[in-house]
Amino acid sequence: AFELDRGCVTFAPSPVSHGTGLAMGVAVPILTGGSIHLQDVWQPKEGLARIREHRCTHAATATPFVRMALDAFDPAVDDVSSMRMWICAGAPIPADLATEVAKVFKGCRLLPLYGASEIFAATACWASDPPEYAVTSDGRPALEGVEIKVADEEVLYRGPGAMLGYWRDSERTAIAIDKDGWYHTGDRGEVNAEGLLRLKGRIKDVIIRGGTNISATEVEEHLLTHPKVKAVAVVAMPDRLMGEKACAFVVPDGDEAPTLAELGDYLKNTRRIAVHKIPERVEIVKELPMTPTGKIQKFALRDQARRMVEIATS
Repeated sequence: AFELDRGCVTFAPSPVSHGTGLAMGVAVPILTGGSIHLQDVWQPKEGLARIREHRCTHAATATPFVRMALDAFDPAVDDVSSMRMWICAGAPIPADLATEVAKVFKGCRLLPLYGASEIFAATACWASDPPEYAVTSDGRPALEGVEIKVADEEVLYRGPGAMLGYWRDSERTAIAIDKDGWYHTGDRGEVNAEGLLRLKGRIKDVIIRGGTNISATEVEEHLLTHPKVKAVAVVAMPDRLMGEKACAFVVPDGDEAPTLAELGDYLKNTRRIAVHKIPERVEIVKELPMTPTGKIQKFALRDQARRMVEIATS
């Protein structure tokens, strides 16, 4: 999928105990005969220095790492001219991020990879695919023998990368893997006419406002197109009347932070999303809490939103 060969040098700052690090930082380079450069703890400036020093051709990280690398990039010091592809996992690739990479990291493409520790690599956009696929989909089966389908909005996987089961937990295994061998990922998604998968967030990553489901991922994708929004996470906050409402934690892009009214107007009149999907609270933060693999810790933000509501109503 990623056109790796013996001449490639893969930079992998993701932990090898997780799917992305194990697949792209260990297994794939070994199978193709290429070189591997591991970074034990992600630091964007150090990562850029290692790409320059070791002339890395590919990188495999969580999607937010790319944003961090762009923010840290100094053309007077850093040299990423050897880079051909940056493989992104854990979150969709925003269109504006792909555009910025094409301008700043000239000659480098972003390609999505979807998988999990339980199923290894599931889907990816291939190097031979049209560039627009990378921002409109999460690709097609990444490996031979992989089957993907969507049932009741949930992405199901069957293939050679699937685990046999959870260690000494037969009950959890029976819930995750059905009698036909399909692993239930817990991810929401859809397959388009070209057979490409598009993830829509976690099944549980839904805000239920007055009985109506709101996809947090959908709202985040719209907010990321606003020029004052650098990063965002939308979570449910409890509401006595509606049950839940949407709360957006926003990292501003620049010194001027967007206001709730400004973002609401943008979503309604420019992005034209349904009014009930518009966040009813915006919290400006310096950064979003992340796991070591670069995924946003939404549970922490949900807890913070809940505490804010409790304080306001006490």
